[in-house]
Amino acid sequence: MTTPKVTDETIKELIQIGVDAAIASSNGRLTDFAPGSPALVIIEGIVKVASRIQGNINELAASIEKNRLALFGIERKVGDYAVGIVKVTLSGLYTEPFQLPSGFGMTIAGIPFETVEDLTIPAYTQSGEVAISAIEPGASGNVPANSQVFYDPPERVSTITMSEPTAGGRDSETEQQWEDRVREEIRRRDVLISEEDFEQEAIDQLGEGSAAVAIGRLKPDRVNYDNGYVSVFAINPDGSSLNSAQLTQLQEALNRKAAMALVSVGSLDLFEVDVGVYASFNGNAQAIANEIYKLVSAYLKPGNLPSGSQILHKSLERRVQDVLGIKEGVVAVTLNGFEQPQSLPSPWSVANPRKISVKLNDEQGNEFDYDFLYGT
Repeated sequence: MTTPKVTDETIKELIQIGVDAAIASSNGRLTDFAPGSPALVIIEGIVKVASRIQGNINELAASIEKNRLALFGIERKVGDYAVGIVKVTLSGLYTEPFQLPSGFGMTIAGIPFETVEDLTIPAYTQSGEVAISAIEPGASGNVPANSQVFYDPPERVSTITMSEPTAGGRDSETEQQWEDRVREEIRRRDVLISEEDFEQEAIDQLGEGSAAVAIGRLKPDRVNYDNGYVSVFAINPDGSSLNSAQLTQLQEALNRKAAMALVSVGSLDLFEVDVGVYASFNGNAQAIANEIYKLVSAYLKPGNLPSGSQILHKSLERRVQDVLGIKEGVVAVTLNGFEQPQSLPSPWSVANPRKISVKLNDEQGNEFDYDFLYGT
């Protein structure tokens, strides 16, 4: 939601308002408003002054609105730090415990990280895991699993490896994102009560583009229901599952605000979907195939469809039919090899497109095949 302007007329619109007012005030006697005419020159001069006043008024309104939002004490986010887990393996079994202090530094994919807790590996144990955090906030800290870890090796340490991708890094909030978030938090209660409250809070924690589903009364075993429980399932803005550090952080954040409920947190289950599109066309086959790929990717992006709902192949067929160049009535879509809807296995499952194959036939009977991998 953008801060509303007190007035937003353009200079051209203001000049027309001035001309209309001059005609009305002179009872139609003033009629010469050609470029360079005395009447129009005077009106244009007044409009330039009015335009400057207009800008100052709008700036004042925006400043007042920002000050009003600041009174609620919700600070603009300067970015979030990517977090993850690394595995520390010793060069052998030792009779004395090994300790790695909090703040031990390392570099992964060019991004500096450090441990955020002390690690103690007991005697006669060769490895242990420890939480890490990027030193600087930002999405650049989200590095893939199995990235090489560089560090100054402490005595007795053989390797330090990534157990999972790091995630949760988020760039600084823009001014508009901050204003929108403040208004949303004002609307929402300080205490989380409804499923919508839990979902929106999870999305706020994970960042714009993430998705979350809250299921009231679902116990942590994901089978039984009882009062006093809420289960929240989420995915990152890039569609990836939450790593263990994120799960812990999100669960703690939600439980702090939960009203008389125990919150458990997990990742949304990603249901893999291979899509086949068959159609007749006129035009540029490559361009049409690219457009179909974009359309299918957007439709099936994890979190775009309601969790637990059916994936409807007919809905995709209707969308493909609207692509420019596709011949009417000659479209078929398969999901995982079947020309029928696909049911998601649980209420916390979401579609996750994997391979999108497009087969196009022209009027001469030529076939054009294109295979896309989602996200590439």
